[in-house]
Amino acid sequence: PTSGVVDVSITASSDDGFENSDGGMRLTKETVRYRSISTTGLRFTDIVIPQGAVIDSAYLQFKARANDSDSLRIKFRAEAVNDATTFDDTPFDLSSRTTTSSRVKWNVPEWKLSNNYSSAQRTPDLAEIVQEVVGRAGWESGNSLAIIATSKFSGDRVAKAFDDNFNKSPTCRSEWSMPCTTCDTIDAEVASSEDDAFEKSDGSVRLTHEQLKFRSSSTVGIRFTGLSIPSGSIIEAAWLEFE
Repeated sequence: PTSGVVDVSITASSDDGFENSDGGMRLTKETVRYRSISTTGLRFTDIVIPQGAVIDSAYLQFKARANDSDSLRIKFRAEAVNDATTFDDTPFDLSSRTTTSSRVKWNVPEWKLSNNYSSAQRTPDLAEIVQEVVGRAGWESGNSLAIIATSKFSGDRVAKAFDDNFNKSPTCRSEWSMPCTTCDTIDAEVASSEDDAFEKSDGSVRLTHEQLKFRSSSTVGIRFTGLSIPSGSIIEAAWLEFE
């Protein structure tokens, strides 16, 4: 396939957890916590994305387990390895891992139990950090990806973890496509007088004018012929140039 969508949830107790400021690891809790005194980790397995794919979008979705509206900013990075291993109880296991140079910040909105699985619990686009991992020479489709986060300010966001309910644990969605390997560029010009025109507000059409007028009271049409583009092609970019 040349593109795809991958939805992956946490599948093991040791794949979500947080590290306290003293380095102590919490892996079997029923919650995933984001707060200023902890580092949080999520590991997603069996990421079926080919090496070198372009990550068009990626985000995490949480299910809130508590109300909280205090200010909180989370900074996400991915572990900079080809195949992330699960977390263990070694002190500082999360903060000692090498992470990507790319990062994404999230000023987290209020979480409410009355609306606990919505856009408020969805991160901004994390494509940049996922891309840095999938673009590694040693990445292989089916490998595991770890997202590691630190937090700032006084807020506290508590999400359901695998040990609470594996069906409600954090999920990662990534949309990807393969870069073009057989790309062509096509330049086309208007070939006849009848192929560029504008229609006035009274319905009259001007076909032989020396100008095309873009204004609120007119509709403009431009026709290009002889475009040799196979059906089903992916259009990477297209634009018009005027003089």
